[in-house]
Amino acid sequence: DFEGTTAGFSDSTEPGLMPSSGIGWEHGSLSASDVPAGCASGQECWGTNLADTNYTDDNDDGNNPPSYLPYIVSMTSADLFVDPLLKDKKAYFDSWHNLETSTGSQPNSKRFSDCAYLEIRSSPNPGFPPDNTGFSFISIDQQSSSGLSMGTNYAQGGGGSQGANWDGRISSSCAGLRNGTQPWNWGLAGTSTTAQNPSGWATIAVDLTDYIDSYVQIRFVMDHTARAAPNIDDNMSGWYVDNFRLGDLLPQQASMTVRGMTPSTLGGDNHPNGYGILALEAETSLTATLTVDVLDTNNNLINGKDGTPMSGLSGDIIELWNIDTKMHRAVNLKFNFDSGPDRLSTPVLHGFSIGSRVGTGFNTTSAGFAMIVDGVWQTMGGGEPMIYAPDVKRDAYNPALSRSKFSYPITSATPMIQDDCTESPTIQITPTGKTDSVSLQEGVKTTFDAPIFGFNSLTSYMGACNVGGIWFDLEFGHHASHLRIDVADDGDVDYGFMEPAFDMFGRQTTFVSSTVDNVNYAADSATMVLDVNGQATGGFFLLPEGAEVSSADLGFDQISIRSNSDPLEGFELSLMAGTQSVALGDMPNSTTLVQEMLSEPMDLKGALNDLLTNPAVAGTHQDAFGRYWVMFRFMVESPNASSGTSMDIVDLDVVYNYSTVLNAVDGLDIELNQGVALWTGGATASVPVAVYSDTGGGVTLSDLSVSTSTGYSNTLTLTDNPVGLYPNGDIYEVVTTHT
Repeated sequence: DFEGTTAGFSDSTEPGLMPSSGIGWEHGSLSASDVPAGCASGQECWGTNLADTNYTDDNDDGNNPPSYLPYIVSMTSADLFVDPLLKDKKAYFDSWHNLETSTGSQPNSKRFSDCAYLEIRSSPNPGFPPDNTGFSFISIDQQSSSGLSMGTNYAQGGGGSQGANWDGRISSSCAGLRNGTQPWNWGLAGTSTTAQNPSGWATIAVDLTDYIDSYVQIRFVMDHTARAAPNIDDNMSGWYVDNFRLGDLLPQQASMTVRGMTPSTLGGDNHPNGYGILALEAETSLTATLTVDVLDTNNNLINGKDGTPMSGLSGDIIELWNIDTKMHRAVNLKFNFDSGPDRLSTPVLHGFSIGSRVGTGFNTTSAGFAMIVDGVWQTMGGGEPMIYAPDVKRDAYNPALSRSKFSYPITSATPMIQDDCTESPTIQITPTGKTDSVSLQEGVKTTFDAPIFGFNSLTSYMGACNVGGIWFDLEFGHHASHLRIDVADDGDVDYGFMEPAFDMFGRQTTFVSSTVDNVNYAADSATMVLDVNGQATGGFFLLPEGAEVSSADLGFDQISIRSNSDPLEGFELSLMAGTQSVALGDMPNSTTLVQEMLSEPMDLKGALNDLLTNPAVAGTHQDAFGRYWVMFRFMVESPNASSGTSMDIVDLDVVYNYSTVLNAVDGLDIELNQGVALWTGGATASVPVAVYSDTGGGVTLSDLSVSTSTGYSNTLTLTDNPVGLYPNGDIYEVVTTHT
């Protein structure tokens, strides 16, 4: 149905017949103001010079004033196999046309200057020559078509060849309809828009019974004869094609289940990577969709750790961190195929991987490069670039936004290239939100100085060779959520991130939603509303005093804050802490903003570190363990915008380094003494330090320093050393000492 794909169709206009405009057939979308007012279904289709309402002036002779010359444009289908098992051996497509027409010799009669028709060529084997040799005319099956009326928008050729009166026929200048000595063939003419078919979209059928068990290509030809007679219609948009299919309609839905997938064990039992990411090598479109359900081993749908059902997951990369690997030691993956509302096209799944590898084998929908043949990039060398970015569907935005950002920061990457090249490729990646690139080497692990959230890669060779795949093995960083440290493991938390808005140890992804009894609660997003002064403040979040930010990112969604006088102007953005402020830049007018959309990425990391090291910025919130936290907020100014307009701040991700000291002030000495007192295992006591969290991650404990003493010396004596138990009723005296 051509939604998001050319479906193997291509413009095949011969260079000598191409109009001077240089445009033949095009694949793309039509708006409601175009003629026709949209494709037959969906958003995309094929047409002759899309959105041009007058094709007759596309081939001028260069003179002033110009004269317009004849031309012929053609489009060729993909290779089609006429399977003997098909119940229906016909090809069908939706067709709209408006071709040059003049008045006839009789009242209400017409003569058709231009025409459109079909040609076909066949072969017992797949593969056809790149030129247009071997094509011959093939008739439209009018009985199986709809929206065609003989003499109105479907007519016979040869007009004018046998005399002056050729009303209701196509000009003989449309030579493609010639049929030797036989009567001329029929073709599309006039306009497909009629009282009975007001949309103009007709359904055309072509009988391919004569080509059973053969491969065929169909060519769509529009012939402009440049006849001098005036056109009776102001609109001459040409020919448009949509929703092509061969044979039976596809099933609406089907599924395939892969059983017994297990999580990664490379990091040890219940490693936080878990099932990691599911990377699909698939061809899809807006209507031909592929989704995934995650099932347990009994084929029951799994709910994620946050309670979300793991069904209908889509995208080339699907994150599976949400699966509880302790509860689900193995899962089944159910792949759901949908052929779209018109049942015309199917998604194609070439393969998948599960773990922490991303990349392309050049079989995905996005791999629409000119030199990709059967999943192989045939690079010509000379530094020709191949660009790949691992896009993930981010549900923080509404609707979900695909961008190169994972839910966990990337700490290292190892490129793995499949090729027959004699040289090593040049590989560079640009982290999301950055402008500087990082050079990588094939097969060599590169650990980044600071974690990255995603990347855009560029691979190139100097010599010509074939490349079968570009892959990256990633390592992700995991941070402990709701961290608790318990010295002696006696049930007393001695240090931790106990408030929900503290988020993870070393990583902040939440905003402060409210504060109750000095406890800060968290939310995944925050909303800012412009006041009458054109200002808004919001998006509060916390970082510990003394932290050093290594990576930072965020996004803005549902933005209605924009200038009423300048269509390009959005708002000015600043980051604040206390009375101090750092400008983040002027944001353009857009409904959604992320770093990749900005001409200059905002330096959120630099702004955070500037404020964290500013002597005038002090922590304003003290937690239960005596540590101070800095409260940050965003400031928006847009004096030319309407009050009450708003925006959402989403997708916050701040990775930072932080260390703190546990000492006697925190009761460390008391906890160690309790650990010694509880020890029953011998002369040397072992005191455990237990670390707990709600998610995978960790802390580093270092520089332990403990000073001890010998403890107490105890004695016990009885005065006069009496023998026996009260032999004469005297009172015994017992003396004890403790030094």
